[in-house]
Amino acid sequence: MKLLGHFALGFFSGVLVARLTGEVFSLPLILFCSLLPDLDFFARGWLIHRGLTHSVVVVCAGFFPMFVLGGFGLPYFAAIVTHLVGDYFNGGEQLLWPISRAWFIAPIRFQLNDRRLELVEVALFCAMLLFFFFGDVAFTI
Repeated sequence: MKLLGHFALGFFSGVLVARLTGEVFSLPLILFCSLLPDLDFFARGWLIHRGLTHSVVVVCAGFFPMFVLGGFGLPYFAAIVTHLVGDYFNGGEQLLWPISRAWFIAPIRFQLNDRRLELVEVALFCAMLLFFFFGDVAFTI
């Protein structure tokens, strides 16, 4: 999945979870979290892309203190998990790192070079922008 798709899915999942929980959220932080797992892309040579940063174990461990101590963070968690789901269907990832270094790949995959997938991502991003500008989205910056 590419940038626009991750932004759109992270936006929709984060806003939906925030509405369901009543949590006030930071939209820029949700958008940042929707791309956070791909920071390993900039650490090539040190980290395997879609390894450590795409692990459900690492994400849950990172958010555990916020959930237990602060009782907040679900919209940001949803944005990151949506990223992991998107990449699961688009090439796979090491979902259980460090417990297992096995790659998990969905039985039905969408190819990165598939123009139809790119059109879907652009359409989702446009829908996100429409929802953002004309929808009822309350957030803090």
